[in-house]
Amino acid sequence: MLVVETIGRIRRAFFVKGQSIKEIVRDLKVSRNTVRNGDSLVFISCKSYNADIDIGVNTREKLKSALHEVDDLNDHFGRPCDQVALVTTTDLIDEDRHRVRFEHLFGKALALQVHVIGLDFLAWSQIVPRLRRIFEAAPTASPLTV
Repeated sequence: MLVVETIGRIRRAFFVKGQSIKEIVRDLKVSRNTVRNGDSLVFISCKSYNADIDIGVNTREKLKSALHEVDDLNDHFGRPCDQVALVTTTDLIDEDRHRVRFEHLFGKALALQVHVIGLDFLAWSQIVPRLRRIFEAAPTASPLTV
């Protein structure tokens, strides 16, 4: 599994130490494709919260905290062109009123450029195309591409 620490090692080896892809693959024991695509990142934070329609302050604060957490990951380890997503088990769409719950959360997510995926889109047939669009939106790596 590729973790943020490994991505940082790949970037340091390539950009700071000037190592070739072959050297990085050998030293870090990762696949060649991992190193070649290591320049474009997608940070995805998955949070399991209560799916009930409780729109209390506690749920709102948890979601806001999760949004800031995933944005901080990108701020510390990513670049402006990297993609960020928050996947949560909270019901974010009010079907009765035909609108989203926690409008401020979506506004903040839009400002921070974070994709938010809620309970309504966690079915396999729905989440895979959404994640594929997020991955495709990440720019391809130029310095690491062979």
